[in-house]
Amino acid sequence: MSTLERGVLLRGVAGGAARSGARVLTALFVVYAVVGLFALDHHEPWRDEAQAWLIARDLPLSDIVFTQMGHEGTPALWHLLNALLISLGLPFSAQAYLNFSFAVGTVGLVFWRAPFSPLVKVLFAFNYYMAYEFSHIARNFALGAFLLALTLSLFGQRRERPMLYAVAVALLANANVFGFLMALGLGMIHAVEALRDRRIGQAVLPALVMAAAGLFAFVQMIPAADNFRTAGAIGMFNMFTPRNLLLANFDLFFGRLDEPVRAFSREWPPARVLLYAMAGFAVLFWGLFLLQIRTSWEALLFFGVVAGGIAYIMVFKKEGSPRVHGHLLLAAIGALWLQAVLHRPSAALRLPGGRSVPAAWLGMGFTAALCAGLAPSVLRAGWNWQKDIRHPFSGAPEMASYLLERGLDRRTIVAYESAWGSAVLPYLDADARFYYPDLRRFGSYLVWTREWAERFQGLPFDEILRSAEADLGGLGGDPEGVLFLMSHPVDDPRVELLHSVAENVERETFHLYRLRKPAP
Repeated sequence: MSTLERGVLLRGVAGGAARSGARVLTALFVVYAVVGLFALDHHEPWRDEAQAWLIARDLPLSDIVFTQMGHEGTPALWHLLNALLISLGLPFSAQAYLNFSFAVGTVGLVFWRAPFSPLVKVLFAFNYYMAYEFSHIARNFALGAFLLALTLSLFGQRRERPMLYAVAVALLANANVFGFLMALGLGMIHAVEALRDRRIGQAVLPALVMAAAGLFAFVQMIPAADNFRTAGAIGMFNMFTPRNLLLANFDLFFGRLDEPVRAFSREWPPARVLLYAMAGFAVLFWGLFLLQIRTSWEALLFFGVVAGGIAYIMVFKKEGSPRVHGHLLLAAIGALWLQAVLHRPSAALRLPGGRSVPAAWLGMGFTAALCAGLAPSVLRAGWNWQKDIRHPFSGAPEMASYLLERGLDRRTIVAYESAWGSAVLPYLDADARFYYPDLRRFGSYLVWTREWAERFQGLPFDEILRSAEADLGGLGGDPEGVLFLMSHPVDDPRVELLHSVAENVERETFHLYRLRKPAP
């Protein structure tokens, strides 16, 4: 039984009748799946989701793994699963349901295999990351969460079923960069335990499986020579923004409440005390968390590797985002799971002067902080569900329908910015391609090169026209044959608007133009 289950605060919930608790969890699991499916049915995929599908559709498997991943910064497992869907003849929408199935699987494993109290399980399932960010936006993060939960479910059997456990770790390493960090931490635990217990002979083959999979994942993530993030010291230190660590905690515990508070504090400076209180809560939470897991070197090692890697990414590589911040929560949950499986209960904290804080008090404090930290995130998930239901997340499906209904999809289409325009392509015929002025070529998926980074935003329409004329052999012969799919309105007398998507689109708004006929 975990410390979280022993906490006095949750004793009434965790120690209730087993049958009643199981029925409640089952009912909430059904609610998670049914409500999630309803909201998912109203979610329009955006360009991050389209990118993986287009890569899987339009590249040979060898190029996906050994060429494109150097621009994507992730192993290719998610892309290969997309390729499997495509080979089965399934439509683009299948990607969303596959992703959601991994989220549902994660929640199921947590509900019935994780050593936490029912309240913690429910708050974890319905927090913003598991209920929306990972489950409804189809990328490789629900896959990673599922493989982490699966691996932790097998951790207690790692000696009885070493190869099965090793395969789970191997798959986790290839889910995404965060899964790689998690697998690295678990692999280090495996190595230390083997040396400590003198089980080297039994541990060699599983270790080789983990190491080979980790090396395979690492090779795929080596940045390509022209990757736009390879500036600086071989791409390792592109920036230095330690402030991102603070912003990550604001996002993790309070959504983006810090943004309106910060704006309000400019008008009324005393409001900044709320920001200090938020930062203080984050410090308190992580302090209590480290006190909670300090009795397990395995949990500390796992969390240190994962959280350290995430901190490096946020400080030196790229800005943080909800998809990154959510993995701090997964790292903490993983560490607590390890501690519980290893039966390392929290110990009393000894203070100067012979005094001490009882372990039960520490457990109560941490459990309260954990629940307080997860509860606002549940409200955030509900808020995003209702936004997805009421408003389109992307205008790509609507624009694609307009092109198809009027037979315009076979025209030459110049899409700028390419990152947004590419979201329309999965709905068109598989051989459809757009001309991308920022890449100066026809394409479907994006290749994140330095040339793209220099041109992907802010090109004036004159430059877009010049690029198109140069690379398409001129536009004067058939001006109506070329369409311009723009992510922002164009105020230019040389073009006329054909169609715009609704203005309440959150991520991607599209405007379709054609050149006016020259005056006779």
